[in-house]
Amino acid sequence: DALLKIGFCNYELSQWDQARAALERVVREFPDTTAARLATQRLERMAQDQV
Repeated sequence: DALLKIGFCNYELSQWDQARAALERVVREFPDTTAARLATQRLERMAQDQV
């Protein structure tokens, strides 16, 4: 959960590279969790927003 929150905080601060790295790590290290699902949703939003 902490890593997901770091990714979300980086996102809110427009620190796109750091946010992407943290969120991708959540998905990679914890693939079958709610955190991974939330991280994937945020990564998809970032891709749509092209950030």
